Amino acid sequence: MRRNRVRRLLRECIRIQGLGLRSGVDLVLTPRRGFDPRGFTLDRVRAEILPLLRGAQLL
Repeated sequence: MRRNRVRRLLRECIRIQGLGLRSGVDLVLTPRRGFDPRGFTLDRVRAEILPLLRGAQLL
């Protein structure tokens, strides 16, 4: 259940931004042990993930 919530938030974040990963790129995320996605909102995901993806030139 936690993993599905994280996936949904990430997909929604990228979809809303109108962004897509570069061709040929797969994104694999592994939450840390004890990670609780209930505290994550779409705004928080956007603020933390998008700069990382842009910095890695994956968007």
